[in-house]
Amino acid sequence: MNRIAAGCFALLVGIAPLRAVVIYGGDGTANTTAPTDNPGWGNVGSIGGATGVYIGNEWVLTAAHVGSGDINLGGITYAAVAGSGVQVAGDLYAFRIASDPLLPSLTLAAVTPSAGTSVIMVGNGLNRAATQTTWYVDTSPTTYVWNTSIFIGADASVKGYLYGSGSAKRWGTNTVDQVITYDVGTGITMGIQVSFGATPGDAQGAGGDSGGAMFIKTDGTWELAGILSGIGTFNGQPSAAVLGNVTYAVDLATYASQLSTVMGLNAAAANSEPAAIPEPAASAAGFGLAALGLVVWRSRRQRRS
Repeated sequence: MNRIAAGCFALLVGIAPLRAVVIYGGDGTANTTAPTDNPGWGNVGSIGGATGVYIGNEWVLTAAHVGSGDINLGGITYAAVAGSGVQVAGDLYAFRIASDPLLPSLTLAAVTPSAGTSVIMVGNGLNRAATQTTWYVDTSPTTYVWNTSIFIGADASVKGYLYGSGSAKRWGTNTVDQVITYDVGTGITMGIQVSFGATPGDAQGAGGDSGGAMFIKTDGTWELAGILSGIGTFNGQPSAAVLGNVTYAVDLATYASQLSTVMGLNAAAANSEPAAIPEPAASAAGFGLAALGLVVWRSRRQRRS
């Protein structure tokens, strides 16, 4: 049998849309209450089976492939204002809610975070299994063969966590890899990429996290830098979070002018209806999704205006 190489998939991770934040280590049940240094935990809520972020002045940001919907914040549901939804750009979407949840407004990042920047991610995605799984993989077929037992033909191995039952609001930490252009089917998007590594508390997006928050701290102030949008997985990967997978968040600093146009980003905007903005034409990202063996996972919610 060929010698099995661990972690040989790094170059096969691609760019893609998302499906609670899964975290590395422990039994997977941690981080379901606000961090001690709270970046804006209470502003992250659930929209059906996905996530949204209340930023203030009755505006919510989420992923465009999630779309508008009533949002639950702290156990209270706030109705979406019919017709207020706007695709800001790419996989970024904004809509208004009908009443004020009396939460603090978030500061939006004005500068794209650089590689090495620490982030906190918050979402309402799937739980994970309590223990880690090792898979052995045959990478020679067109669709890789994965098995939890070693077998003839396996030439790689990788570790991760199977998804468990149910979902929860959870936070985790990570570090920015790079800023990257991708397309999850809603248009070319400038995004922030982080990778799932073997560091306790390291976070990876999972089913239901679409529309969640990525926070950074700048000069002592927490800022909303991104909206969770997609994940990159390996060819033939089981339903799991695997080391080497990546998570993508829409880079809000890139779309500051569009957000300002849509929402005004001031108190006066709370009483004004946004003008519709044409959706960008969908086109392939420069990295070629199929060539990278990428599996695209979408939120279970269907986008609606």
